Amino acid sequence: MLLKVGALARQTGLTIKTLHHYDAIGLLIPSHRSDAGYRMYDRDDLMRLNQIQALKQLGFALADIGDTLAGDGMTLTDLIPKQLAELDRQIEQSTRLRTQLLFLKNKMDQGDTPEMADLLLTLELMTMYEKYFTAEELTLLDHHRRNAVPDLDARWATLVRAMRDLMQRGVDPAHADAQARASEWTALVEAMVGNDPALMTKMDAMTRNETAAQAQSGIDPALLDYVMSCMQARHAAIYAKYLTPQELAHVLQGRTQTKAAWPPLIAAMRKLVAQGAQVSDPAVRELAAQWKILFDVTHAGDDGSLKAKLAAAYAQEPELLRGTGLDMPLLQFVGRAMALL
Repeated sequence: MLLKVGALARQTGLTIKTLHHYDAIGLLIPSHRSDAGYRMYDRDDLMRLNQIQALKQLGFALADIGDTLAGDGMTLTDLIPKQLAELDRQIEQSTRLRTQLLFLKNKMDQGDTPEMADLLLTLELMTMYEKYFTAEELTLLDHHRRNAVPDLDARWATLVRAMRDLMQRGVDPAHADAQARASEWTALVEAMVGNDPALMTKMDAMTRNETAAQAQSGIDPALLDYVMSCMQARHAAIYAKYLTPQELAHVLQGRTQTKAAWPPLIAAMRKLVAQGAQVSDPAVRELAAQWKILFDVTHAGDDGSLKAKLAAAYAQEPELLRGTGLDMPLLQFVGRAMALL
């Protein structure tokens, strides 16, 4: 039994134009022609069309479908992961767009009519985040933000105003009020980025470099520096409980010199731990060797007494680990890895 193109179109729900296009690109060439030159399709053609439509419903491009059916291109095993990756990318894009639309919706719910500047800022923010974060990281940020704390935006706005007031009044970073606000700041940042040091570093860079980020958050480099000085004052006060003045000066100087090197190293080790790596794995041992060198430069060198004091401080003062991406399980894991070097 042979079907003309019109009959095939009616029975499959496809258009004649689509079937003509499949023929033109060599995807589905009818096996027969009538005496008058009309396209005629047989059973084998219908089986191929079924395969085409099945792959198309999975989202495969027509060119990929042709290669797969020809048997000289990508196989179905190759194409499914490819299509899953593409769908993930589309989901991530939709998620980011949803976040920005919610930003505008919240303004309207509060009685604010989005102005042209708001719309332009939203578009700029969408592009800006993609300059600093991978698609996977943007998905993580969205997840952390949605699961962080209630009323996150309102809390941030209040905190930023309070911290800026302290800075403008010249309040000493070591003052109790500044310390309390800095502690709240650290907690909110940790919640927003899942205590991931790599995300913290990128968020800091974006805020320092992008006026759009500063306009949205109210946070500028001067305010960030003030917050950092508050955190440094808190850490210095804790270290002082364990170290002599000379040791404290050495540690604070080392932390300043190496602060940019720690976040990527901590992030890399955290990733290996999350993947189930063992302390004896080559990748772990390589990072552990880097960790030991950096720790010696930052803190103690060959001073065994100072190393012991710092170990005690980290074990007994969890505040020293806040905002760093570190925790005791990670430090213990690194310690076991370094013991094998």
